[in-house]
Amino acid sequence: MSALRAEDKAENEEERQHASETDTSCTTTAKSETTKDTDAESPQSRKCKLSPDRERPSKVAKRDIEEDASSASTSVPSDLTTSGSNEKDKDADVNRTLDNTALVADHYNALEEKGLSQRNQSRIVYMRNFNNWIKSMLINEYVVKVRQGKSFGASLRVMDMCCGKGGDLLKWKKANISHLICADIAQVSLEQCQQRYNDMVNKKGSKDRGFAPIFSAEFITADCTKVRLREKFMDPSMQLDFVSCQFSFHYSFESLPQAECMLRNAGESLKPGGYFIGTIPDAYDLVYVFLPLLYIHLKKDLSKG
Repeated sequence: MSALRAEDKAENEEERQHASETDTSCTTTAKSETTKDTDAESPQSRKCKLSPDRERPSKVAKRDIEEDASSASTSVPSDLTTSGSNEKDKDADVNRTLDNTALVADHYNALEEKGLSQRNQSRIVYMRNFNNWIKSMLINEYVVKVRQGKSFGASLRVMDMCCGKGGDLLKWKKANISHLICADIAQVSLEQCQQRYNDMVNKKGSKDRGFAPIFSAEFITADCTKVRLREKFMDPSMQLDFVSCQFSFHYSFESLPQAECMLRNAGESLKPGGYFIGTIPDAYDLVYVFLPLLYIHLKKDLSKG
């Protein structure tokens, strides 16, 4: 029994020794290979290498960062970049705006001049009368305020933006102004406005002839939302006491630059203490009227489906 135990111990000792030698040789081989690889690499690449599994997330993260950077660069607002795509977008916006401008001008140019009797037969005659009353009240109220700081007989210069066919000429005549600038996008409408003014000047039996001459006037065909009107004045240095834009200012809200241009035209020629008055539709009332109609149409469409 003792002899067998001694043999077993001897075999175990040999196995342990063999295993340790194997591990030592493997370690030495791995170390030598690592040393060779390290020597072959440049000093810049002697960094701690990661396993493929650990290297992959860093590469993915790097790619994601690059994609985010590229997407961020393309998401900059068009007014702050000069890339080709943004230039194309700007050109498209300009073309669309030009198309809308032409549509508005063509619409008003196509409207026929009708006499008073025909206008009284219109379906919206009462709304027109109401609008005229509003304009008359506004003009009278603020003309009085402008005259409060003036001496008797002082000149009163006015600009009527989006004047149309001159529906407010009589109002300006009653206000006893000295000079009027009429500006409108529709050339035909402006020509009709000028013809109305000429008829007022040349009207026989007028109480103004020989006593208080009617105001002088100039006429400008231009889009008030895109063109600097002051540059088209007969006297660009002229300062105005009063600027009016009646039921047309909402056209400028097509874009921010147009609204800014409209406001600049309204304000840059005003004297200190002058007034700008304007009227626009009430958006809340329009939505209040429109929503029930939209609900009815949607309900019909859903019932058909």
